[in-house]
Amino acid sequence: MKDLEMAEEHFCHYVDEIIETLRLSQDNFVIPFFKINVYRIVTENPLYQPLLERPACREKLKKLCKLSEKENQ
Repeated sequence: MKDLEMAEEHFCHYVDEIIETLRLSQDNFVIPFFKINVYRIVTENPLYQPLLERPACREKLKKLCKLSEKENQ
């Protein structure tokens, strides 16, 4: 259980850093490509599935998706 909690903390911090980097980035070509890759890595990799069952991790992923939607409008 402790390992999962540590992984959750790391995951949430990682997604926060990605979101902040994307907000500050000026390269509109790289941003969508990067967001798609991050989303695919997280959602398609079975190692992340236990994390995605945790509410905090799901919320972080939703924030990343919302940022993607805003960028695409």
